[in-house]
Formats: sequence, structure tokens, C-alpha cells
Amino acid sequence: MEWKKLRVVIKKRDNYECQECKRKGRLSIETNEYSESGKGRKIQLLVHHIKELELHPDLAFGEDNMDTVCVDCHNK
Repeated sequence: MEWKKLRVVIKKRDNYECQECKRKGRLSIETNEYSESGKGRKIQLLVHHIKELELHPDLAFGEDNMDTVCVDCHNK
């Protein structure tokens, strides 16, 4: 499956919510609106590989190796 299509599948699977925020009891959903709680920034979600591709190239398209995360969580 093409990467762009797979990203949509993963975001949909994760209900368009940051899974890391969710584990911490917070809610971050993707929006085109400017968020008051996000200090006026748009919330953008990314699809993140749990196990690094450099070490696990065989998992590049494995859905079990992907999580939806917000930019803040991804940068941490």
C-alpha cells in the first residue's frame, strides 16, 4: 500500500487522535481550526513509526509499527 494511503488508514484507525497524548490522559485531535489550548496553533497529526526504520526497515509498512501522534509528541 502506498505510504500516503497508509497514513490515512492509520489516522482513521486511531480516530484522528494523538495516541501518546491519549496515553497521558489528554486529547489532541487534528484540526484545521486554531486551538486555544494549543496556544493559537493548528493541531497537526503525523503517523510515526514506533520502531525506527533505520533499524527495522522490514516494518516500514507494518500497521502494528505505526501510531498517530501530534507534532509536539513526535518532536519529543
